[in-house]
Amino acid sequence: MDIERLEHESFDIYNYPLNINVINYHIDSKNYFLVAKCGDKNVGHVLAFRNKKGYVRIFSICTSKNARNKGVAKNLIKEIIDRSKDDGYKKIFLEVRVDNTPAIKLYNKFGFTKIKTLPCFYSDGCDGIKMKLELL
Repeated sequence: MDIERLEHESFDIYNYPLNINVINYHIDSKNYFLVAKCGDKNVGHVLAFRNKKGYVRIFSICTSKNARNKGVAKNLIKEIIDRSKDDGYKKIFLEVRVDNTPAIKLYNKFGFTKIKTLPCFYSDGCDGIKMKLELL
């Protein structure tokens, strides 16, 4: 499955799926972009921005429907955390829909904590939650 199609499978228009031009731009700009594969198929990916102020922001993480609940997202997050620590970053931020309970539970398992609610963050009017992980 190609990267853009995976974005659209995972996110509807209200959740801002990325197109290949945006993805390529961010890959070229030295941000973190990791792809999970099963054989020759892309089953997930994560895009995280590296900020000069000492933090990383997970911008997009998704897995194919067939790969969900199999540890793909968990492994991608773990790798982003490890790379961020190795590169000297102190914090990781992300935003998530308030109604995305599975993702919130996964982030909590890694130690992410809610720092604020983002009213009407998504274009369908759904609130978001901004979360932070302090890296030691």
